[in-house]
Amino acid sequence: MKRVVHVIELQEGNFRLAPEEIIYVREGDRIRFISGSRKNATLRPLLLTDRKIKRKLYAGSGEEIKAIGRYLKEDLHHRYKIIAGQLDREGYWIADKTFKYIGPISMQMIFCREDEDYYHVESFGRAEKIIVEPSGVNLNSLNMMSVFPRCIGTIDKWPRFFLHQASLGYNAFHFPPLQKLGWSNSYYSIEDQHQLNPQLFPLEEKHRYDALDSFVKDFNHRRILFFTDIVLNHTSTTSDWLKDDPDAAYNV
Repeated sequence: MKRVVHVIELQEGNFRLAPEEIIYVREGDRIRFISGSRKNATLRPLLLTDRKIKRKLYAGSGEEIKAIGRYLKEDLHHRYKIIAGQLDREGYWIADKTFKYIGPISMQMIFCREDEDYYHVESFGRAEKIIVEPSGVNLNSLNMMSVFPRCIGTIDKWPRFFLHQASLGYNAFHFPPLQKLGWSNSYYSIEDQHQLNPQLFPLEEKHRYDALDSFVKDFNHRRILFFTDIVLNHTSTTSDWLKDDPDAAYNV
């Protein structure tokens, strides 16, 4: 389940999410985090976020606090970017964060006491992952994965696979050719440039492109892109047009 938000609520340190729900925000969005907890009155709430960034992309390190105890401040500030926030008059913890980059970013609320050198963590919430999507399409905004369709099965199995990959931060996917293949069954030995591969699209021929179009449009609405190779010169020896014009297989 996907939710695009501009305010994110936490209760007792946990993000208020439905099962399997993933939060999506846009690159450049300024998001307000609001946490209600009785612990706010006696402990200091802190929101930990990934510090790791690669090539101006959030790297989604997945590190999290897993036990109460004493943590050296210097170490915690090295591992995380810490958002201190502030309490309003009603005791709610509030913090604003601008997401400058794209990719998956982990966030976790902790409640602690502190002295000069240590955070004494007495409670913490579940770590959650937020996906930051590009505000526009450009090469620096793409996290791309190449996918071999035979490894994931027929098109009816694709949505579940790609939704999972998108939850990891991928927003673009590359396919080898999807057309009908020749006797070698190689992606780059195409028998019919006009037909989609019936092994991937087990439908009547007239419905195959409609199925692909529907799939791509659904994911485009989620700001997920697909690319495929167009290889007109990679042709199987069983191709009809080579049978009609065998000299087309040779260059002068």
